[in-house]
Amino acid sequence: PPQVALGQPVDFRFEIANAGTAPAEKVLLRDLLPEGFKHPDGNDLEYEVGTLAPGKSQSVTLRAAAVKPGNFTNTAVVTAAAGLKTEARWPCRTNCAAL
Repeated sequence: PPQVALGQPVDFRFEIANAGTAPAEKVLLRDLLPEGFKHPDGNDLEYEVGTLAPGKSQSVTLRAAAVKPGNFTNTAVVTAAAGLKTEARWPCRTNCAAL
């Protein structure tokens, strides 16, 4: 979500799609959570998607907690074999008040 209250969980949802005509192999999602959020496994997270068939997609949901007020940008990078890479950024805000 674009805004969340401190101490509340927030789900970052990623939709990874293969728009190509061949299978995408060794697909890996790397999410760099901003300092305003915390995950039990740290803020540099990886999720192995594996092989993604042409025209197929896979959803990945990452749950973190809002721990610091401010404006932040979440950065996600998806890589695959043969040097494929794409990056997305999403602004998000945490605040001290309940929403």
